[in-house]
Amino acid sequence: MPCGGWNQRTVLDAHARRAASADQHTRRGNGRRRRDDRRYQRRPACRCYGIRRSRGRCRRRSCARHGAEVRRPGDASHVRSPRPASRPAAGSVARGLGEAPPGHRAPRHRAFDHVEFLVRISSVTATPVRVPIYAPRLHSDGVTRSLDRIVIEVRTDEGVTGLGELGGRSPHARVRAAGDDIVGLDPFATEELRGRLTGGKFADRGGNILYAGFEMALLDIQGKTLGRPVSDLLGGQLRTSVPTTAYVFRLLDHDGRPAVRTADDIVAETERLVAATGCTTIKFKAGSAAWAEDVAVTLALRDRFRDHQLRVDPNAVWSLGTSLRAAAQLAEADLEWLEDPVLGIEGMSQVTARGGIPTATNMCLTDWPELPAAVAAHAVDVVLLDIYYLGGMRSAAGFARACAAWQLGIGLHSGGAGASELGIGTAAVLQLAAALPTLIPAMDSMYSHVMDDVIVGGPLTFRDGSLTIPQQPGLGVELDADKLAHYASVAAEATSANRRGPSSHGGKRPQYPAY
Repeated sequence: MPCGGWNQRTVLDAHARRAASADQHTRRGNGRRRRDDRRYQRRPACRCYGIRRSRGRCRRRSCARHGAEVRRPGDASHVRSPRPASRPAAGSVARGLGEAPPGHRAPRHRAFDHVEFLVRISSVTATPVRVPIYAPRLHSDGVTRSLDRIVIEVRTDEGVTGLGELGGRSPHARVRAAGDDIVGLDPFATEELRGRLTGGKFADRGGNILYAGFEMALLDIQGKTLGRPVSDLLGGQLRTSVPTTAYVFRLLDHDGRPAVRTADDIVAETERLVAATGCTTIKFKAGSAAWAEDVAVTLALRDRFRDHQLRVDPNAVWSLGTSLRAAAQLAEADLEWLEDPVLGIEGMSQVTARGGIPTATNMCLTDWPELPAAVAAHAVDVVLLDIYYLGGMRSAAGFARACAAWQLGIGLHSGGAGASELGIGTAAVLQLAAALPTLIPAMDSMYSHVMDDVIVGGPLTFRDGSLTIPQQPGLGVELDADKLAHYASVAAEATSANRRGPSSHGGKRPQYPAY
């Protein structure tokens, strides 16, 4: 002990500094090196080295001797009774960690030092379901006879359940494996979730789709935990409802209803959809017949619905020559936009430059790596955001801001990662739409074709052509356990594939012009 005498507090403070030093052989003082002194290498009994500057008490939460007085080995005379805590540990009461242990005082300069999150994912359930639709729908790559989806339930150890939804194309085994991998994860750690499910790959379509379904469930948990709708987590609600489209397909006969094939049939079917939903925007799914027939149907729809917005989507089944020829004939239809007539950025840029009709896409520009090339080529006028292709709701919101910076219009796509969404996926798209600062046109929605749903209260209701954004915490919808069990049994009993069934057009092929 130096001459003049150090008290116990000073000695223990010196030991703490020595134990924390990376170099225990030298000490610095007054700008010169001092010879090693073995007296300063005696470590205190507490092996966590969490000694602070005063009173010799350990303040590390991980210390096995937490709350006890630290003493030098073999020196019983220096042991004192633990001093009662004068206040709870920083953040302990607010975060539900209980009272501070005896003898513990919170650090003053690191208020959240060693605070652990207690909410963890305890279990994940993925349930395939098959829900009926109005009639089998024809499109460019086959027939959709029913709506196959995977409902995700993520539960926490606090009893909160978050809901997500994926398309039936997602491999069920991969979804189950992903659910097992995220058990124990903090439901607020969405970026760690992305890393686990995508393997760190930035442009991974399958990983993005998988992540989007689970992110949906985690955002639902976050909203329910905070008592706020998901739109508040994305920046705040800017609108209370979102207009949708009357989505028109060619249909096969079903339950005594005749097939919808000709122009007159399609016009009559459109009248039924518009009357049922109140929509003022019509989207015609072309590509399931010859391009000339699609043009004739579009002109018939314009002749009948003169005050409605009209869109046409051939699903990239036309060639460039066909697209330009069709665009010339559709000029009088005054389309809101022509969506994906041809495949690829180069082909779309040609149609945009020479077709004379605004263009939109959810096929040639679906993810971040494709954005620079699409902007440089001026490939499209409008980008349709898909929460699955873009890798979740937060990524889609960021993508919308990037599009706005490049003067690209935005809309919302329906049908990503599957035929269309159930109420869970539709609620997620509505929550995203509520928070987008850009004024969006009517969003794509095939929800009017769904005959039932797995959410409490049944299918969401159309009002004056719009869907109301749920205001309850989280996504704003709850799961109907009976409906889930019923449609899960229907999916289990199904023996034939839903998609790529028999069709009259033989699948996807270009429609070339006669010249």
